Amino acid sequence: MGTRSHIYIETEGGGFFGTYCQFDGYPSHMFPQLMGRSHDEVYSIIVKGQTRGGLQSLHPTKGPAYQAHTLGCFLFNPMDYMESSPVNYVYVKRLDGSVLWRETRNAVSGEPMPWFNEMPEEE
Repeated sequence: MGTRSHIYIETEGGGFFGTYCQFDGYPSHMFPQLMGRSHDEVYSIIVKGQTRGGLQSLHPTKGPAYQAHTLGCFLFNPMDYMESSPVNYVYVKRLDGSVLWRETRNAVSGEPMPWFNEMPEEE
């Protein structure tokens, strides 16, 4: 079973769009992958992933591996999460190049989940 995540990009005007990633969504892997890529590069990865049902993974040297689904995976709000969602983490590549992330698997109804802007020391 994979560590599932949603990856978003911030757009001009305060909007967002994103897609699903099946594997390696834990912060010690995904955070440096997103920090090491430009905003434009993450944009391209997300757009391609949206049309293929998301990503399988984002590998440090091989790059993105995409799902092979015929249904797209289009996400538009990183603030939305469902308590029953199998997604463990949400990431946002910001316009300034920084990355925000949060854990969603321990979400409590009505309580906002905190955002972080650096990799955790331990997982």
